[in-house]
Amino acid sequence: AMIIWALAALIGCGERTEDTALALTTDTTVPASSGLTWHRDVRPLVEHHCAVCHYDGGVAPYDFADLQTVEVLGQVMADNVEQRLMPPFGMRDGCRDLKWDPRLTDDEIATFVQWAQDGLQLGDDADFSPLSATSRTELREPDIVVTPLEPNIPDASSEDLRCLPMGYVFDKDTWVTRVEVWPDHTDLVHHTTVYAVTERGRNDLERLDAEDENPGFPCQGGSLTGENLLTDQGQVLLGVWAPGFSNSTELDETAARRVPAGSELMLAVHFATPTGTTGEVEDYSQVALWTLPEGQQPEDLLFTLDVKNFYLAILPDETAHTEVGEVHLPAFDLTIVGASPHMHLLGTEQQTALIRPD
Repeated sequence: AMIIWALAALIGCGERTEDTALALTTDTTVPASSGLTWHRDVRPLVEHHCAVCHYDGGVAPYDFADLQTVEVLGQVMADNVEQRLMPPFGMRDGCRDLKWDPRLTDDEIATFVQWAQDGLQLGDDADFSPLSATSRTELREPDIVVTPLEPNIPDASSEDLRCLPMGYVFDKDTWVTRVEVWPDHTDLVHHTTVYAVTERGRNDLERLDAEDENPGFPCQGGSLTGENLLTDQGQVLLGVWAPGFSNSTELDETAARRVPAGSELMLAVHFATPTGTTGEVEDYSQVALWTLPEGQQPEDLLFTLDVKNFYLAILPDETAHTEVGEVHLPAFDLTIVGASPHMHLLGTEQQTALIRPD
């Protein structure tokens, strides 16, 4: 069977999948104990849901490990949570349940609100207990960790998107089950995309790299010769990292992406250079890979379809407009397991549908 991670589209409404659903509770009951505190009641939620962005050196402002910040901004934090502005997530309520839903439940939101009403008490650090361990803490060590041979050097005067060949070539066909990107400069890295450029695409990779005076080259989305993920041509998209992600792309070890022998790892990085940044910056963001043992086959082939529509025709003063992008595939046994919408400023909604022959 094959499973798809649909890029640049939002999962559409449809039948609920009970075995993967994580429904948001509608019970707004605050925990029974009175006088909620930061360490006992709120900090576990913040570390679980918010610390992926809000930490010292992170892309988001404010480090909530700093208690002075908590005291000053606690009310603002509670207000943003109550209005569902934080953590940010664009999925429409009632559309489809998600296996990994980043939104806070109504119970969790009520905890923030009641904590603020109780006076933003810090409580005792000894009362802190983290939420149940996530899969990240239970992971085995990665099979491959790649540090680029040369650094990415972004243009410090503006935003910059650069592709960097990492110098790692797969010497045999490899099944990749999980990818993580470990950003070097979290204050500059807007997002990253990891590719395995196959032997056919490496000719373009080497040419573009040689044409630029710095390591790597400017690129848009890491596109080289286009990709055909069902053959040994072009490039294989392995994973994406952006602030707020769980820092990984995986399903489980029953599904994997196939990387053909001879492919070279490439990292496309979007640098969002803050105003006032001066001097040359060298970025050594790393890529970690988890793979299946040699000879082991996955139950499912995981691959990404890039569903794009660059030919928009929106008439002046048109208040509502719909565009459609399509990808046609052979009649395999397919399942959509995820989607990554990407529409920037004009789009308001995206949906994805898998239309079967019957």
